[in-house]
Amino acid sequence: MPFPHSVRDQALVAAARHCCVCHRYKGVKVEVHHIVPESKNGASDIDNAITLCFDCHADAGHYNPDHPRGTKFSPGELRRHRDQWHAMVLLPGVQSPGTPDVLYCRYLLCKNFEAIREITLGDLSNVPVTQPLLVTNSVRAFQQKIIDAHPVSYRHDKEWGEHFPDREAYVKAHPEVPLDERSSIKGYPYFEASRIPSTEELRDKLAPRDGVTRLLVEAEVAPQNISHVFAYYEECGANRFQEIYRLRPMWGLYLAATNLGPDQILLSGIACDKDMPVGAEYRPFSTSLGQGHHVIEALPSAPLLPGATMLFPIATLLGPIENISPETTFAEDSHLLTGQVQVVSHEDLSAAFSGTALIGPVFWPHTVHIQAEAVRREQQIHEFNLSNLYTISRFWEMGSCPYLFALKNGRATLKYLRELFARVPGKVQTEHIIVSTGTTALLIAELESEQTTIDYIRVNEKYTLRRAILEKGGKIWIPVQSGDAVELTGYYVAQVAGATDPWLRNSLINEFLKQGPLAEIRLSQAVSP
Repeated sequence: MPFPHSVRDQALVAAARHCCVCHRYKGVKVEVHHIVPESKNGASDIDNAITLCFDCHADAGHYNPDHPRGTKFSPGELRRHRDQWHAMVLLPGVQSPGTPDVLYCRYLLCKNFEAIREITLGDLSNVPVTQPLLVTNSVRAFQQKIIDAHPVSYRHDKEWGEHFPDREAYVKAHPEVPLDERSSIKGYPYFEASRIPSTEELRDKLAPRDGVTRLLVEAEVAPQNISHVFAYYEECGANRFQEIYRLRPMWGLYLAATNLGPDQILLSGIACDKDMPVGAEYRPFSTSLGQGHHVIEALPSAPLLPGATMLFPIATLLGPIENISPETTFAEDSHLLTGQVQVVSHEDLSAAFSGTALIGPVFWPHTVHIQAEAVRREQQIHEFNLSNLYTISRFWEMGSCPYLFALKNGRATLKYLRELFARVPGKVQTEHIIVSTGTTALLIAELESEQTTIDYIRVNEKYTLRRAILEKGGKIWIPVQSGDAVELTGYYVAQVAGATDPWLRNSLINEFLKQGPLAEIRLSQAVSP
C-alpha cells in the first residue's frame, strides 16, 4: 500500500522537499520511499519513510546483503541520511517551498493487453488510481487500432506452434536447429531448442491470430524483432515435442496526475515532445525526440476534482522477448472478477532498456499547465525512466507440477532437469533417475500454487524419506553421487485449474535459477523409514 497522505505530507515537510541523500531541492521531483520494502514487511509509517529525488530513488531499489548489486543503499544507511538531513532542515537557511504542489505525477506502465484494452475502451474500474479521467489523444487512437485488429479480447504474448510425436521428428523437420539440454539456453531453461521464424511464417501463421504481429509484419520489422520460437518436450498429458512462439509483449504507458488540493482545478495542456510517425514505425526505445517537436497538447476543459486522477496516454511500447527480472520496491495483489490476479508494483525495469521498442505516436511530457484559484501556473513532470515507475500486470493462478533440479560441480551450478509426476494430476506416479556425472544433490522444488505429496524417496533401493508434503515455496534436497539410482514416488494436486503455460513455467524456473549459489543443502522434512 502507498503511504497514507498524512505520512507522506509529514515526510515531505520534514525534508523541505529536498532529497535526503543528495540534498538537492527537487520540488515535485521527489517521492516518499519505503526504506524497507513492503515486500519485506516494511511498514507504511513515518519511521520507514524517506524523501528521495527520482535519481536517488532509482539507486535505492532493493538491498540484498547476500548479493548486493552495485552500490545501492542499505536500510541503515538510508535512515542515517534521512535523520541527518531532517536535522539540517531545522537549522536556519533551509525552508519548505512556499507554494504547495497541486498535482502528484507518476508514470504508469500497463504490461497486460487486456488491461490496456479496458483502459482504451473507457473501462477504468481496475485502474489503481482514484477517480480516473482518461484523455483521448493520438496514442489512445493508435492503441484502439491495434485492439480492433486483434481477433479476441485477450493476448498471452505467446501462440502455439506445431507439435511432433518426438524429438527425432522435430529434428527431421528442422535439421538446422540444434537440440540442447534444458538449462543450456540462457534465459530459457525450460526449453530445448530455439529458432527465428521466417517472415512468411509470421505472416501466414501468426498475423491472422495476433494483431500486434500483423502490425509489425506490415511495417516490415525484422522477424527476430517480432518473435522467437522455442521447443520443448511436453509431458503434462500430451507426451509430444511442442513448439511455442514467444511474441513481443505490448505495453501501454500513461501519465497519472492526481489533484492533491482541496479544490477542483483545470488542466489546460501538457507541454511535451511529440512524435507522430506515419504508421507504426518500429524504433528502439528512447525518451529523446530531438529538436522541433515541442508542442502544447490540449487537455479536456472538464475540472479535475480533489483526489481525481488524469490519465494521459504517452506511448505504446514493445517489451523485450527475453526474460526480464525487474527489481520491485513494493507489490500489491488484487483478485479481479475474471478470476485473474492483478499486481500493481513499483519497479525498476532498467534491465529491459536495450530490448524495448516504441511503435506509433509518442508524447514525452515536461510540464502541466494548470489553472487553480484563478491563478495560472505550470508544474514540472519528471522525465520518464524505466528504473522508476509503477506497473500493472495480470496473471491466472494455476498449478503445473513440481520441478527437479541438479546441483552440479559442488555447489557452483544449479541445473533444471525436468518436471515430476506430470502425466496425470492427482495420480501416484514413480520416477526413476540415474544421477549424472558431477551431480552432488537433487532438488525438488514446488514453485506454483499446488500441493505435492512425496510418498517416498529411495536412493540405491534404500529409503531416505517417507511422506513429505510441499506447498508453494517448499524444497526437498536429496544428497546423491554420480551413478546413483534414485526412485521418487508421489503426486501433485493443483489448487487452481488452468491450461498448461510453458512460458510461465520457464519464467518461474529462470527466476529460481537466478537466486544464486545455495548456502544450505539438506534433506528437508526427512523422517526415518
